Amino acid sequence: MKIRVNNLLGIAGMILSLFIQGCKQPEIYDLDFRVDKFEKKENLALDDYCHDITVIPLETTDSCLLSDISLVYKAGKDLIITSGNKVFLFDDQGNFIRRIGRKGRGPDEYLFVFNILYRESKQLIYLVDMKKILVYDIKGHHIETLDHPSFMKKYHFLNDTVMVADRLREASKEKPPYILFFYNDEGKLLKKVPSRLHMTKPEGKLFMYDMAGGIHFGNKGLCFIEQYGDTIYRIKENMELQPYAVLHFGKYKFTQDLYYNWNKYDATGKDRIKINNFYVSGDRIIFNFTYNDDNNNYAISDLKKNRTVYPFIVKNNKRTGGFLFPGSDIMLQPFIGEGYFYTTLSVLDERTKQPLLKYAGTPEKKERLRQMKEGDNPVLIIAYFKK
Repeated sequence: MKIRVNNLLGIAGMILSLFIQGCKQPEIYDLDFRVDKFEKKENLALDDYCHDITVIPLETTDSCLLSDISLVYKAGKDLIITSGNKVFLFDDQGNFIRRIGRKGRGPDEYLFVFNILYRESKQLIYLVDMKKILVYDIKGHHIETLDHPSFMKKYHFLNDTVMVADRLREASKEKPPYILFFYNDEGKLLKKVPSRLHMTKPEGKLFMYDMAGGIHFGNKGLCFIEQYGDTIYRIKENMELQPYAVLHFGKYKFTQDLYYNWNKYDATGKDRIKINNFYVSGDRIIFNFTYNDDNNNYAISDLKKNRTVYPFIVKNNKRTGGFLFPGSDIMLQPFIGEGYFYTTLSVLDERTKQPLLKYAGTPEKKERLRQMKEGDNPVLIIAYFKK
């Protein structure tokens, strides 16, 4: 009897422990984001932060000339690349497959591609235009066109059937202003989320319109920070916002008054930080931010240690025993795919080709890399960010 009672008590203890763990609130990190507290390092090694590094020399033909690379998206094993308001599909070896859509005013044409989504389950590509979203299959055939409000340009799939979009609070005429919108895959509004900040546009001030704040990517899903806000949220599957990290700027906070009055910012533009973009990977975040008048700053923060390394510019790697790109820094850009980053390199000379050959992998890519010359499409370098 005593043994049976002990067993029952043990089972009850396990159930209580699981219940307590289930009720435990997720940790909210505090991050000191004052520049004078950043840890400065030079010559960061790519290998210390990334692995599975691959080099993809993109094919160059008259059908796929790239003026630059604006965005890179993952579509299964293929890559969707935007360049000069055109959308190209390449395979993972860099071979050109086809164009997706075309510019124009027709029902299956776009004026400008603000954003791209890829729906894995149905292999569909979504091109976000001014007032419509054009849907294509992976073969480039137009499937349908969805209407959407013109003030929203950035859409993302929260899951296979729900899209989320953000807009600036100033674009809303509602009170309180709504900043996040959830839609089903047919474009029907499911939910909208109001602003969490209480501020008004100053009378007579210059209105500066940009996309600071908004939805950003993480290896565990989408994240969001509101314009002028200091809190990063995770966007949950149930369409709720879960606080993840609070940034403490101190004297460096970019105030809404400065944002609305650029002339005043020019006159007093010192000790100011504004977050432009970020990527969450586990307990680390890569930030792109404006500091004073320089908007091309990168830093990497360790949330558990409350430590930030700046500037985050990769200058070498260990596998090649030195600089990956002699005389060049690597600015890693978020790549639409879980945990991936990319950078590009144009005009290769023999000095830069040699270390890249170690990452090229297949004989086909190595040969294309050897043959590359000035004027060819750039080399795409993709790395998986370590968790």
